[in-house]
Amino acid sequence: MIQGVIDSIIKLKEKCTIENELIRDLGITVVEMKALILFEGNNRLTCREFANSIGLSLSRSSRIIDRLTAKGLLNREADKTDRRCITITLTPEGKTSLEKIEKAKEACEQRLLKNLDNAEVKKVKEGLKVLLKII
Repeated sequence: MIQGVIDSIIKLKEKCTIENELIRDLGITVVEMKALILFEGNNRLTCREFANSIGLSLSRSSRIIDRLTAKGLLNREADKTDRRCITITLTPEGKTSLEKIEKAKEACEQRLLKNLDNAEVKKVKEGLKVLLKII
């Protein structure tokens, strides 16, 4: 049973090449792409929020933030009320990159689900939620 699930996940990844396309077009790594996606719906994050959201240590997260800052995609600012706290925001170029990521995600989803009716799409989404619970 589990072998079938893993095979399906592998096939799904083969069909959706969003990561490879974006890495090439934006000049970022998969982890950096995931870091930018954290800003969907968030204007700013603290370093701790960033690390917790991406599931990495503060030191590893700090290196990712450093790389994205060097690439001009993130700003790092001291909090106005507590200078010990650093706030991270997207630069205009970072916002543009995030928009490209969002468009690529939408296109990939449309490509994957185009031959399904609404009821089937709902089943797929429900099944993915269950799958994410066990992963």
